[in-house]
Amino acid sequence: MKQRVLVVGLAGVGKTAVINEFLKMASTEGVPVTHVNYGTVMMDVAKGMVKKRDEIRHLSTEAQKELQTKAAEAIYQKSKPKEVLLIDNQNRSRLSAWHTISCPKRH
Repeated sequence: MKQRVLVVGLAGVGKTAVINEFLKMASTEGVPVTHVNYGTVMMDVAKGMVKKRDEIRHLSTEAQKELQTKAAEAIYQKSKPKEVLLIDNQNRSRLSAWHTISCPKRH
């Protein structure tokens, strides 16, 4: 069964340090992990709409929701069975809450 770990926080709170320690421990234990950065995937999805990552927050709420959904779909596609999917994201969106906080379920 896939496990998903979502690491969210403001810039400078220690997300990278926690993630790096987790990746070391997982490697030592032989646990397969796919590590993705949500913002990087969103930027890949937003190509043509924005030139810089910071411009995403200036898009309409609907456009941001659509990008988040597409990014979640792309992240899900990168994941593999029987591995940990580690999603790294900086929380600085103007949205009060994420539209999509986990990858979509597939039946």
